[in-house]
Amino acid sequence: MSKPIEAGDTIMVSRSAVQGSMRNVHNLLSQVRIRPYFRDGKADGLSVTNIKAGSFFSKLGLKNGDIVQGIDGKIIKSPEDVLEMYKKFRLGSQVALQIMRNNEQKIINYKFR
Repeated sequence: MSKPIEAGDTIMVSRSAVQGSMRNVHNLLSQVRIRPYFRDGKADGLSVTNIKAGSFFSKLGLKNGDIVQGIDGKIIKSPEDVLEMYKKFRLGSQVALQIMRNNEQKIINYKFR
């Protein structure tokens, strides 16, 4: 059994897995619930909950209750910003995802092959 993915780890991601997941957006969105997260009345990322075991999102190391706050230092405030995140996943060779987990800032690094 492999060790659980923890924030700070570097996760190797298959580019074809990303592209395959995006081909069926309805199925992809059925694997997780994503909502805007607000702190002190201001948008402060996206909350991810109801992550299904074995889903694309769990394979990315995300956990229920994580707040996705940025990608490569760019703040994520709306679902539209996720499109930018997808572009980075699709085109880049590596990406750093900034999250808040259990009230602690964490970074999950991804490398694409």
